[in-house]
Amino acid sequence: MARLNMFALCLLFFSLAAAQEVVVNLDYAQYKGSLRLSTVQGSSVISGMRNAYEHGSKCIPMSKYPIPNDTSEDCLFLDVYTPPQASNSSRLLPVFIWIQGGGFNENSNSNYNGTGLIQASEMGIVVVTFNYRVVPYRFLSGGESLQDGSVNNGLKDQIKVLSGNPKLVVVGGGASAGAASITLLLSAYGGRDDGLFHTTAAESQSFATMLTLNQSQFTYSNLVICSGSAGDANTFTCLRGLDTESLLRENISTPSLTRKRHRFTYTDQSLMMISFLITRTNQFPGFKLEQLARINAWYLQENQTHQFPDSNPYWRPASNARGEIRYICPWVDLSSTYAEAGINGWNYHYRELCEYLASIGVEIQQ
Repeated sequence: MARLNMFALCLLFFSLAAAQEVVVNLDYAQYKGSLRLSTVQGSSVISGMRNAYEHGSKCIPMSKYPIPNDTSEDCLFLDVYTPPQASNSSRLLPVFIWIQGGGFNENSNSNYNGTGLIQASEMGIVVVTFNYRVVPYRFLSGGESLQDGSVNNGLKDQIKVLSGNPKLVVVGGGASAGAASITLLLSAYGGRDDGLFHTTAAESQSFATMLTLNQSQFTYSNLVICSGSAGDANTFTCLRGLDTESLLRENISTPSLTRKRHRFTYTDQSLMMISFLITRTNQFPGFKLEQLARINAWYLQENQTHQFPDSNPYWRPASNARGEIRYICPWVDLSSTYAEAGINGWNYHYRELCEYLASIGVEIQQ
């Protein structure tokens, strides 16, 4: 059988693209076996034939056992969509790379169809979608991971895909983790320009709590203990050698044992907001009580306590506070930093929500 590498398949793809929009399922890296929990290497080599119209497996998600049939450790695939006649044009088209979401716990939309984006661009772009590793393959941390393997592997998967022509690559981050990936890539190494792209677009971008290597050691230690690897001389090698099912059984969410989670009950309703936010300090561990009191004063205003259907009276202010702290404020801060450096950016919100709130008597401050 002929041996086709990734670039040969790209040539096959562009020959087909003249007739129709085509999705091609490509391996973009190798990481199985001895490369588990490490940085991906090289482009895969394919022996024989592959159906270029079928999506590859999604990456194994968090806390789902038995293993879903459409997931696998062998999951680093990308799909390419082009407009008709793209290969016959002398004009290089911009590439829109879509980073899917899923809370870094799963690939939530790995089979996203890029045809609509191409049509919206009036046949003026190429769309690429891809899978990237999620926990524990993505974010397993700790000193052992750094010494014998690699950390932040999911982001390194993304960087692998983005390593093209930065003058033509436009990155689009989807909701949740896809947009969070954009903020991480833009701010990594102090905002250093590694030539990955020239434009980004992100929706529902966020910054989750960032832990140091030492602070996240508990995730590695717990996985080692739960998987029965603690007695091995080299625990990292033991984890790497486990079969997929044995590792997946322990692939569950692990709370930090170093953070206390407080719950308080107040009779004064004006303090209910503080009670709610203190239960969320596992996501915002830097909060001080005086800061929570200030948030309480900002968000427990009459125009923010309108009770939505099927929700309690404090759902709206709690949602507003968490949404702005987790999503809106980090992006405003990041975009402001880029603006100060002379790089243009635009922030927007959907007017549909504003119109709805206005219709029920909620005042919107522009």
